[in-house]
Amino acid sequence: MAREKEHQWAQDIYEAIAPLQTEAEIAAKCKEFEDAYYQDNQGEPLEIGSAAWKKRRNSLGSKMSRSGLNKRMKTIPRTPTNSATWIGGLGEKSERHLFFKYFGLSKHYFYPLNSPERKALEQQGWNSRNASSKRTERLEESVELDPTPFIETAQTLCQHHEDQAIAAGLIAATGRRPHEIVARAKFSPIKGNNHAVQFTGQGKKRGKKPTFIISTLLPAPLVIEALHRLRRDPHIQEIITDARKNYPRDITRQNDSIDSRTNKRINRIVCEAFKDTLPIRSEEEDQQNCTMLRAAAAALVTERDCQGSVGMKMLFAGRQLGHIDPDDENTSDPERVKNRDAKLRHVLTTIGYMSYYITKEVPHPSMPKPTPEQTLTSEDRVNFKVNPNDADKLREWAKRWSTGRKTLTQYETIAIVVDLAQKALEHEENEPMSSSNPAIEALERQNENLTQQVAELSGQVSAIMQMIKQGIETPEKASKPVQKEQIKPESTPQVKPQSVKRSSVVHDFSVVNNETLWSEDYRRLKGASEERLERCLKGMMHHNNQYPAGINTEQKWFIGFSSIKALSGASNSKILALMSTYKLTIEEHNTKHGLDEKHNIIHRKKRDIKKTINPLDPTEAAQIE
Repeated sequence: MAREKEHQWAQDIYEAIAPLQTEAEIAAKCKEFEDAYYQDNQGEPLEIGSAAWKKRRNSLGSKMSRSGLNKRMKTIPRTPTNSATWIGGLGEKSERHLFFKYFGLSKHYFYPLNSPERKALEQQGWNSRNASSKRTERLEESVELDPTPFIETAQTLCQHHEDQAIAAGLIAATGRRPHEIVARAKFSPIKGNNHAVQFTGQGKKRGKKPTFIISTLLPAPLVIEALHRLRRDPHIQEIITDARKNYPRDITRQNDSIDSRTNKRINRIVCEAFKDTLPIRSEEEDQQNCTMLRAAAAALVTERDCQGSVGMKMLFAGRQLGHIDPDDENTSDPERVKNRDAKLRHVLTTIGYMSYYITKEVPHPSMPKPTPEQTLTSEDRVNFKVNPNDADKLREWAKRWSTGRKTLTQYETIAIVVDLAQKALEHEENEPMSSSNPAIEALERQNENLTQQVAELSGQVSAIMQMIKQGIETPEKASKPVQKEQIKPESTPQVKPQSVKRSSVVHDFSVVNNETLWSEDYRRLKGASEERLERCLKGMMHHNNQYPAGINTEQKWFIGFSSIKALSGASNSKILALMSTYKLTIEEHNTKHGLDEKHNIIHRKKRDIKKTINPLDPTEAAQIE
């Protein structure tokens, strides 16, 4: 719908401008459209320089391109009657319609390259841009940065499973821009240096693809592995695919599209995770952001890896941030070597970042010990083939068991299937034998028949012995010896043992307290696991409900798969079943308190959910009610 409105907006402008013949008419009509563009939803003009006005201004160029307005205006034919609406004369490629002189952001592009008019407008734009003192004030108010907690936070984020958290951790660890981390960067290890990588994918280089070495605050293997996990995320892949599809030949537009869909989410994580470890640089900055991460990373690696003069440190930081082109540094071209000093002007941009100072030693962290979930790497995984029907079933289960917007991978889905199968086997092995088992009934019938035959033969033997003692001749039939083969047991069918279901014993857990329910005696009772999960869920809801909605949000916990897993320790299948049963209840509770899936990041390193929340047993629940 929004895209259709943009196309209609472009069509209205085109139809109004195309018939005009004079420059005055075009200027008046462009002023009319521009005034309409800078209005709020109520039709009131926006204040020039306000945040809303700047937002409209910054999105105008993208809107003109996205709606096809630029292409439409270029299709207006130049005729003798409308030649006054064009300017140029250096060929068709350099000619511009007067519309571009009076409407749009970069009006200086209307004039030919190196023309006096264009140079004057460009200089005017730079003068306006540089008419600021915020960077100088920020440098004068330099603040100290503590290396250890900053690096620990970056490492925690790199090991996270959410895409925006991984991106924030990589920005902090490498000092790269958000769109470089999300889509462009390629990291390669360097032999003999565990805290540096070879980097390709620098932004803002206008077609160049430089490759150079950058220092990292975290071990290179950890950084490379985190980048690989980020790129495998389905949401990130969708963002990159859409950007390439919408702007197939425009890298700058692709980067802008990627930034528009990721920056806010990443900045929100940065603000939450680095709230206590990344100090604000000046009064103009009200919260932490990705630019501050770049500044902090540059200050830390410069302090750690560059020991020399102030000038040498500034040069090192400029190369680290990519402000100084490494191709100019490593070239053997005599002409370019002569101009190396001219590139030092870019260090002025670097100076604007260097508002943090370091007094403590910057550590070289080692690779963290892998958790059980992290021990399985891509090299350890085994590929195997499945039938098409089984593959479809796995995909169906992956969608059903997925929580939130992320879909489980094949490896995660298979892990849950294996977990379910293992639980079923343990359940079968621990089940008592039931008297209703067909195999047992067949054996009992056979035993009764044999017992009856033995009793009959015993009676016959007793009668024969009696007759011998009395000297009476036994009947012929009775005198015959009893042969063993006459006692033939009834043929029994070969019954294959079958798995026996546990007898359905109903346990009343309402009189069982938490300590007993979590004991070893109750661990394997039927229904105990479900009861423990329900108590954990009620305990989390009771904890959040202690605070009114919208108040003390930092004390509350988002109820989701990870938080339930951390509190209960139950299997994945049991948790998924619980979340499916109480889906609406959980969603309503989280919505009521304004909690989302990123909320629990604020508890990291501050609160342990097991020490904060207790499962709610029936006695406590009755008192609350």
